[in-house]
Amino acid sequence: MAIPRDTIEHIRQKAAIEDIIKRYVPTLTKKGKNFIGLCPFHKEKTPSFTVSPDKQMFYCFGCHEGGNVFTFISKVEHVDFVESVKIVGELVGIPVRDDVTYRDDEYSRLLKINAIIGQSYRKALLQPANRHALDYLLNRGVTRQSIDEFELGYAPDEWRYATDIVKNMNFSLDVAVKTGNINKVVKNGTTHYYDRFRNRVIFPIFDQKNEIIGFGGRIIAQGEPKYLNSPESPVFQKRNILYGLNKSRQHIVELGRAIVVEGYLDVIGVYQAGIHNVVAPLGTALTLEQLQLLSRLCNEVIIVFDADSAGIKASLRSLDVAQDLNIDIRIAQLPQLDPFDFVAKFGVREFMAIIDRALQPVDFRIERIIAENKGKQIDILKQLFAVLRDIPSEVQRQQYFKKLATMFQVTEQAIRTDYERFAKGQKTNGGAIVTVNNPLDFYDKSQRELVLLLCNYPELVEHAVVDCSLTQFTDTVAKNIYQAILDLYEKNEPVSLDKMFDFFPEGQEAQLLSQGFSKQFAFEDPKVAYSEIILNMRLYTIDKKINEFAEKIKKNQQDNIQYYMTELEVLRREREKLASYIYNKGSAKI
Repeated sequence: MAIPRDTIEHIRQKAAIEDIIKRYVPTLTKKGKNFIGLCPFHKEKTPSFTVSPDKQMFYCFGCHEGGNVFTFISKVEHVDFVESVKIVGELVGIPVRDDVTYRDDEYSRLLKINAIIGQSYRKALLQPANRHALDYLLNRGVTRQSIDEFELGYAPDEWRYATDIVKNMNFSLDVAVKTGNINKVVKNGTTHYYDRFRNRVIFPIFDQKNEIIGFGGRIIAQGEPKYLNSPESPVFQKRNILYGLNKSRQHIVELGRAIVVEGYLDVIGVYQAGIHNVVAPLGTALTLEQLQLLSRLCNEVIIVFDADSAGIKASLRSLDVAQDLNIDIRIAQLPQLDPFDFVAKFGVREFMAIIDRALQPVDFRIERIIAENKGKQIDILKQLFAVLRDIPSEVQRQQYFKKLATMFQVTEQAIRTDYERFAKGQKTNGGAIVTVNNPLDFYDKSQRELVLLLCNYPELVEHAVVDCSLTQFTDTVAKNIYQAILDLYEKNEPVSLDKMFDFFPEGQEAQLLSQGFSKQFAFEDPKVAYSEIILNMRLYTIDKKINEFAEKIKKNQQDNIQYYMTELEVLRREREKLASYIYNKGSAKI
């Protein structure tokens, strides 16, 4: 974390979560031990948003958002964890110095190197010798205002243009290599450094704090690749970044909608036309992380494809991961050109008319299948049924049965009968809801129950450290939370449910932690509950080993039989002893 732990703890202790949230939820009123109000994260008429002063947590029983005071501020203000700590600090009178003060030295140096490289590219674009690069942008339709606003530049056709500038600024070239924008090679014992980008128009990639974390380069002569991005680095992970978001973030929040186009120039072209809520992924289909980022800013995402886009299939597949996000995703495809040229030729009104007619992903898939398979009714139905099979909602699937019946001018029963035949052929239950997540087995459930118990009753952590090692965890979510618990324990810092959200402000871990509040974990004797979980986990492990050795005995006629038999007998005795202990005690005690 960029802010010291003791500063975070000082702010947490001084912040009363009910007072902080009351600023954003005027309807919040005291009811018993808790506070109840209308949820700020979804529309509702009956209050289901609960704040617990005792646990210093919030949870909505309607949309299932939950967390601590920092999580709340992150969600409602659309900021990251560090910014949320600063905001809460300001509210309770504890100033937090600029995070650069706390930044890891190398991380800070990498950003400074990127800033220097970016500035050198901007200067190069305006040099008379590089007029051809500036002409390329102007002829493409990019205005001088956009060139300045997006800080576009040019990487000269030289091997050491940026390298020498960084070196002359007394930065270590080995550190600069870690930005990915300067390359290093060793030949015959001699180390050589050279520029990654050469003879390319440069698009700086900014984070939400307007710091350059990477670059995209478009070649302006013959050669491949046409576009080249900075590689992954400590400051640049493209799955988490959207191009243009530093400019469009506030517009997206205000409009409640994000328009996602495919490329850098598309963002610039649409933005300079006056449509400012526009972003683009970095040369790939939308990732789950990018969609999660947008879901915190708005409730509607419109994905715009070019008329001849080659990335439609990959993008549609990527949307499957977004089914659990609280966001409405729609798809629009331009009839011709790309967004930059389309909006320049036909204007904002025509572009926005297409945006407003955007389809749900299922409807878009249906239209594409029909358009690409004209006259092939059987093929069309098979592909459409595959789309219907992937719909997670049975109610929604039934609606599409009616829609397809109307489209093909047949009875709804005929469509349903054919679908059920198709589904059986695919070894699925006809009409059954297809869930994305595999059900947890007993052992994984036990691990999750254990970490929730430890978060709610931290006095049990010292027992868990002895009884349960991290290697015993097979469930990734529970393992990550247990690792965080161990880290706090080793640093002699208190463990609490609300503090866990500092480590996991979102994702599956945050969802599980929210359950720790929503289920209101309360036991007359938490030690008994702890013992039952631990003992049953041990019993499960023993049963699994017994089955493994039994299988090995079946498969090995001679080799190691005696060893397997001995191990099996030891395990069976251990199991009998443990089962007898559980039975006689009813509930074991620590």
